Amino acid sequence: MFGFFDWIKMGAAGALVLMAALAFDRWIDDPLVFAAGKDAGAITERQAWEEARRRLEAKRAEDKRIAQAKIDAAERAYFRERIGDVVRMTALDQEIRKAAADGSTACSDGSSAPPAFTRGVSRALNAIGRRGPVAGGDAAVGQATVR
Repeated sequence: MFGFFDWIKMGAAGALVLMAALAFDRWIDDPLVFAAGKDAGAITERQAWEEARRRLEAKRAEDKRIAQAKIDAAERAYFRERIGDVVRMTALDQEIRKAAADGSTACSDGSSAPPAFTRGVSRALNAIGRRGPVAGGDAAVGQATVR
């Protein structure tokens, strides 16, 4: 059937086929090529993550800037209101001094009892204690409207 040399020829051919398969496999799955591709993919993913992080940081910075602008506006409104309070308090002080300087005890409507304080003091007190019309008539006198 097969002679000795036939076996050697078939063995050599098999060895060549095996070496070609190993060389082809090495060419396809070369560890250096695989590592380079892995590194390139890692770099690409890192760049994508860094871009997403930069966008998130920019959005956070913008949200922080908007929130700070709202806080600053509220603070300005608060201080404007406090300045208005100072102006109203000063007007009350002036009306009290004016009423004390006048010293009149006569009533303007002809009744016998003088008012507890003058109309100017009353208006200055209303400006401080009431912000807007007070509902409820006499029951609500002296109660400040809370915003």
